[in-house]
Amino acid sequence: MSVNRTNFLSDENLRNFIAKTFRLDYFEGSLTPFNNYLDEKIVSGLEKTGIKGLYEHQRLSLDLATSGKNFVIATPTASGKSLCYLLPILTKLSRDAESKALLLFPTKALSRDQEKGIATLLNETGFDSKVMTVDGDTPQRLRTIARRSASILITNPDMLHSSILPGHTFWANFFSSLRTIVIDEIHQYRGVFGSHVANVIRRLKRILSFYGSKPLWIASSATIANPLDIASNLIGEEFVSITTSSAPISAKSIFIATSPIIDFSTGRKLSHLSITSDFAFHLIQSGLQSIVFCNSRNAVEVVLKLIREKLKTKNYDSNLVKSYRSGYLPSIRRQIEKELKDGRLRCIVATSALELGIDIGGLDAAVMAGYPGTIASLHQRIGRVGRRGNEGIVILVLGSNPLEQYLLKHPSFLFGSSPESCHINPDNLEILLPHLKCATSEIPLQIGENFGGLDSDDVSMVMEFLKEKGEVATIGKKYHLISNRHPWREVSLRTAGTFRMIVVDEEGKVIEEIEKSRVLRTLHPNAILQSMGGQYEVIQIDFEKGKIFTKEVNCDYYTEPLVKGQIHIIEERNSREVGAGKIFSGDVKIVQEIVGWKCIKYDTNEVISAGQTLCPSQEIETNAIWLRIGTEFFDKEKDKNNIKGFEEAGKSAISALRDGLEGVAHLFKNIGALGVMCDPKDIGHSISCNIEEDSSVKIGIGMLFIYEQYEGGVGIVNQMFGSFEKIILACIEVVKECGCKYGCPSCVGPPENREDSRKISSISILSNLIPAEKAKE
Repeated sequence: MSVNRTNFLSDENLRNFIAKTFRLDYFEGSLTPFNNYLDEKIVSGLEKTGIKGLYEHQRLSLDLATSGKNFVIATPTASGKSLCYLLPILTKLSRDAESKALLLFPTKALSRDQEKGIATLLNETGFDSKVMTVDGDTPQRLRTIARRSASILITNPDMLHSSILPGHTFWANFFSSLRTIVIDEIHQYRGVFGSHVANVIRRLKRILSFYGSKPLWIASSATIANPLDIASNLIGEEFVSITTSSAPISAKSIFIATSPIIDFSTGRKLSHLSITSDFAFHLIQSGLQSIVFCNSRNAVEVVLKLIREKLKTKNYDSNLVKSYRSGYLPSIRRQIEKELKDGRLRCIVATSALELGIDIGGLDAAVMAGYPGTIASLHQRIGRVGRRGNEGIVILVLGSNPLEQYLLKHPSFLFGSSPESCHINPDNLEILLPHLKCATSEIPLQIGENFGGLDSDDVSMVMEFLKEKGEVATIGKKYHLISNRHPWREVSLRTAGTFRMIVVDEEGKVIEEIEKSRVLRTLHPNAILQSMGGQYEVIQIDFEKGKIFTKEVNCDYYTEPLVKGQIHIIEERNSREVGAGKIFSGDVKIVQEIVGWKCIKYDTNEVISAGQTLCPSQEIETNAIWLRIGTEFFDKEKDKNNIKGFEEAGKSAISALRDGLEGVAHLFKNIGALGVMCDPKDIGHSISCNIEEDSSVKIGIGMLFIYEQYEGGVGIVNQMFGSFEKIILACIEVVKECGCKYGCPSCVGPPENREDSRKISSISILSNLIPAEKAKE
């Protein structure tokens, strides 16, 4: 198979998908001499590995560490951030061979990969020090060795939470000698996960205080707008930021592709997953090794299936492409990584599991099936290619949702300075309370002690509540946990619960594992589960046994659940007028359940059938914003559905209001996700429309609720409340520029009945939510 890097877009059909082309130029970079106080052994070891000097941000990192200042490094992908924390660690080892360092990485794969690189550097520098990784896959024998002799310990937040902190007495020597703590990829610690990790770090700091350690803190991040904020909020310390880099940047050609309309009456477009598979297949034909990024497990399996079908039509080996995502057994993931690195795999289809800095060799091209949800993730995916001096090829295939259509018209948003901010809420009681119990189990809590954002009075109130429940007892001046010797088992850092279920086929073979919370949200009898290129229809879900029974099938569609919910306002905190409406923020209670499903064709995204089912309901209390608006704002002259009194045309006006609010919700969730580093799927919505009487005039009142899909919330919608008008202006721009007539997935979503014209109703609502002069800008 010959390589053709310059002519991979020779296929005219593929060229027709390309909407915009960019080029990131090569930057040579510039080195500075090694810091004059750097140990000769370190300099010699660096030179042996091919490093002849330091980039400016690496040199500055060492200066800050030497002066004892915590710092966060937020420079581009592949700019050599690893040396920014390794040089301070090696410097401390050169001065004190007993000093220890703790490195936290968000994933197991990244931890293992970093261990190899650090071990090589330690060997070349001649340090008699061990680097070891301790995670869930580490045998007990090696964990014992790590406790006794590791100078540099690599782990992840999950292992720190569930094993190292609860067993801190076994790690007493390590914690007593701990001088440096590194938290890598801190932009990954946002939302629920980040809020949990912040509490794990609070527990870690209590234990460090117990052993008398005051380590230097180093954090690294992708390029985001608030690296200082997320570092200080996550860790609770003051930081200095480093945001400029003198490292070289390889040239990259970036192509933005979009789906063509295949039905102009409805605005329906060709599936972006189908287009993604076309690009991936052509890259394989051109002899280029590529990675395809998808934004969900389901999309990974759909794209893998489509690529393999194309390979078979040309008599290629279908095993030239494989998928990679969480849920696969560790041994399978390691084998796939090996095959990719040695070149046997020509294409890998992955979720964000391969987004971070794992060394998987010199990939030629990256194809992204949709915007990954954050600019930071986009640039990390771009950084996976062109690492060996060759020009990288990047193809971003945008889908038909409003967010991606907005980005298609505003690509500078993706390649300018990042407007994104990470947000966490570690003081969310749903998250903080179980960690407070863990902390009390690790070291009894002193009466009058603070914890994170809770002062001593708040902590005492919480502890007295737990005392009334019989979970803690006061002994002397300390609170002791008495109800549960293993409270960490009740806390999952990444999901709503700890319970996992296994998926089995007809022969009882385990296919993969899925968190119960994900099962409740996504699976049901008749659902199609995609796994490693295979398709499995769900036959039965047994929550008591923790099993999902399936049978293997072969079909040309996938399924999506239909969810029904009810919403109740618990507390209103803020409100303000917005044009003809009023916006509120506060807390709500959501009760939702899967009531059915729809079958969607792979290639066109067309809904071909639907069904009904009954599944257990879920109940959460969370943050929300809600809009209240009435039908009285409809233009009496222009809107045929407007009211002259509800007796005459009230039903059609209510219908227009409901359909318009559905369109506004479709737009708002997608556009609003920009800037707050969340997925639109993290946000839910609910609509209610009623008739109210005001001075004997009947008026339709519509309520649109936008809420977080997490118990307690993490502050996402609070950010949207503050920028509500800005989001509405962007929504107006998207819907007015869309070429459809009635509404389509690229703007307000398709109307239930074409005559209702969701688009017209949505524009009417949006235009009346801001002052007229702003709407004309």
